[in-house]
Amino acid sequence: MSPPSRPALPAAAAAPGATTAASRVVAAAAIAIALSLAPAAHAQIPVRDTARDTLRDSVRDLVRDSVRDSVRDSVRGAWRDTARAGSTAAPGDSAVRLPTPRRDSLGRDAGGREAAVPGGAPGAGGAPALPAPAPGPLAPAIGAGAGGRALTAVRALGGVRLPVAGGRGVDVFQVQVLLTAAGFSPGVVDGSWGRSTALAVRAYRRANALPAGDAVDEATYARLAESAHRRPAVVPYTLAAADVRGPFRRIPGDYYAKARLDCLCYESAIERLAERFHTTPATLRTLNPDVDFDALRAGAAIVVPNTWRTAPPRELARLIVEGSAGGLRGEDADGALLFWLPTSLGSSAHPSPNEARLRIRSVTLRPWYHYDPRVLSNRAGRRADLPPGPNSPVGDVWIQLSRAHLGIHGTPEPSRIGVGTSHGCVRLTNWDARWLAGLARAGLEVLFQS
Repeated sequence: MSPPSRPALPAAAAAPGATTAASRVVAAAAIAIALSLAPAAHAQIPVRDTARDTLRDSVRDLVRDSVRDSVRDSVRGAWRDTARAGSTAAPGDSAVRLPTPRRDSLGRDAGGREAAVPGGAPGAGGAPALPAPAPGPLAPAIGAGAGGRALTAVRALGGVRLPVAGGRGVDVFQVQVLLTAAGFSPGVVDGSWGRSTALAVRAYRRANALPAGDAVDEATYARLAESAHRRPAVVPYTLAAADVRGPFRRIPGDYYAKARLDCLCYESAIERLAERFHTTPATLRTLNPDVDFDALRAGAAIVVPNTWRTAPPRELARLIVEGSAGGLRGEDADGALLFWLPTSLGSSAHPSPNEARLRIRSVTLRPWYHYDPRVLSNRAGRRADLPPGPNSPVGDVWIQLSRAHLGIHGTPEPSRIGVGTSHGCVRLTNWDARWLAGLARAGLEVLFQS
């Protein structure tokens, strides 16, 4: 089974000229909410309720106008690129969508580019509805108290504070978005620096001939911003019917109970959206403090991490599983590093191959999972066939390698990638596995290195 065709690139996502407007939006929103949520940080500045309400109204108007202008300008620029490639349909000045290109079963267009909305979220031509709500502050969930919120608001005026090499906050969030865009996945985009983010930075620096290290300094950030077309960290998104209608299922822990379900689907709409935009339910709630995610409806506008990405600039020639570095990297025919994805590999009880040269046999979307306790735990027991779905033990992608019971696959627990272990397979987040499935092909070489 293949996922449905996906919409065209949302114009606001990749507009180089949208950065200034987006920065003003985020800064203004952060300041307004910092003033309302951090009284201790501005106790010496008397702010009456009426003044606060006026400020909030001004911020809302600024958000609406800035996002509208950014979308319009980026649509025009994207259409010009499309027209140069041979398209003859021109949207009017008031249009907010591009002609939807023909896509294959994996959602890629003729140039191998992934659909703009991660995970294939359908929408109104890929264009966000306007106006969209202002982004909520990232600081309350990943900062430290009222003082931290006010500090974040002030720092937003000056952009990212460099170097970024740890901690939690909006600086880390922005770096994670840029890394994702460049093809060097940090795993979960949640504003929290972890091992996967550090390894992604290290791989990106290596790929771009920058000095070795896992900190984002000025040179690294400048290159990242250029790679990502200086995109804003968040974009508006309009919920489609498919985002909220389900089916949703409560997933039990027992394998045999899972086998009795009709699908190992998402448990909720917010879980579906979090995976689609490479993040967590908690981060979505933080970005949208006024949205009731337990009562979502199609047509509602939310703010999401700007995590769409395209195919690498050159053809993938091989995959290399880094045993010690905890990642999967792709190389071209000349050995140049194209992308890097965080992984969970085998444990001491179920190790992954060491110094092995294998190949891809097949790529399966929405695979059935064949549970066999003799293979997983070397004990007798009844086998079970588990239905497909993102909460399957192998996620919603299975890439079979040229060794029995060994593959590259997704996971129902994206936050565990890079932390937990597998039964010997190469485990990725579902979004990284889906993206890789669009690049992989039968016969592609996969090297396991220690």
